[in-house]
Amino acid sequence: MLASSIGIYSAEHAAQPDVFENAFSGIWWSVSAMLTVGYGDIYPITVVGQIMAICIAFLGVGVVAIPTGIISAGFVEQYQKDQHSDIKHTDIDKVGEILVGAGSEFAGLTVGEIKKEYDMNIYVIIRDELTVLATDSVKLKQGDILIINSDKLVKRKKRR
Repeated sequence: MLASSIGIYSAEHAAQPDVFENAFSGIWWSVSAMLTVGYGDIYPITVVGQIMAICIAFLGVGVVAIPTGIISAGFVEQYQKDQHSDIKHTDIDKVGEILVGAGSEFAGLTVGEIKKEYDMNIYVIIRDELTVLATDSVKLKQGDILIINSDKLVKRKKRR
């Protein structure tokens, strides 16, 4: 600000002595040009002053607008992390897969029945190269692969 006010005063004082009377009028112009779009009461008329005004206006955008966008993006990112911080990630030891084979006790049951009877959550069913969302009403068929979550898996692995 100080450098731009002294520079504009030096460039414009000879051409407009009544407008740029002293360095403080240069500071007024510098502040209004760098922080806003200017009030129009003081403006450069020489080529050097106009070139300086263009550079100072770009500097004003660079000093104010660009960091504001970067800081705002950081705030939004942190806010989104805070909003999703209540989501708990399942321990990988508790996730497994089960093949519903011939004569399996799961064949013909619905996902909801398995949740109640066996205390396990089925996330996804892989059926004939398709991925099926495991809603409570989906019936299991022979050949299905179940991606599940259960505390019983941890107990079985520890016994081995």
